[in-house]
Amino acid sequence: MSGIINLTRAASIGIHACVLISNAKDRLNVTQISEALKASSHHVAKVLQKLAAEGILHSSKGPSGGFSMAIDPAKINLLHIYEIIQGPIEESHCPEYSDICPFPECIWGDFGNQTRVNFKEYLAARSLADVKID
Repeated sequence: MSGIINLTRAASIGIHACVLISNAKDRLNVTQISEALKASSHHVAKVLQKLAAEGILHSSKGPSGGFSMAIDPAKINLLHIYEIIQGPIEESHCPEYSDICPFPECIWGDFGNQTRVNFKEYLAARSLADVKID
């Protein structure tokens, strides 16, 4: 289980790669993306294939192949990409989902849940089209 905010390397790769692809004029291949993200090409390929299987990206093979957006970037938010890679963000009052807490009231108050809610709302409010790179 994840804590307050759990942004795995895979989710970060997925979001950053989709931003790169949505801002590109042409297809981008795994090598180009992995170099830009300073990530393992194997890890990038696995993440991109998952996004392609879910219909977010279009994948084409061959010497001029690569990845392009399968959906209008304005219609895909960062939360959708995050949840494809990492799963849904669950709400819980305990930031560590602790079953061992002996206290009747959480010492963290609503901090953990409110942080998760804010993170989820932030990702949901930003589409790929909102994230421009120069």
